[in-house]
Amino acid sequence: MNAALYEDQMRVTSIPYCTSKLVIFSGVPLAKDSYITNSGKYYVTIKADPDSIPVLPTLGQHWSVKGARQIENMEVGDYVMQQHTYESP
Repeated sequence: MNAALYEDQMRVTSIPYCTSKLVIFSGVPLAKDSYITNSGKYYVTIKADPDSIPVLPTLGQHWSVKGARQIENMEVGDYVMQQHTYESP
């Protein structure tokens, strides 16, 4: 069975974890080929080996990611948002 591939564009808003073996960064989804926020109902998280990505993430960067994703519902204050997680895309 092949896992479906998904694609998201995002603007990096946080980098909660960064070591020599793993970097985790999150951001808001962007409309394709634009700087405008696509949706306020979910956010994108990427977990990757720093050696497998072209550069280390920095706040404000725009990233395009393609791969298998997991979707989880996360409580943020009084709201429930979806977290789209890509691992080693």
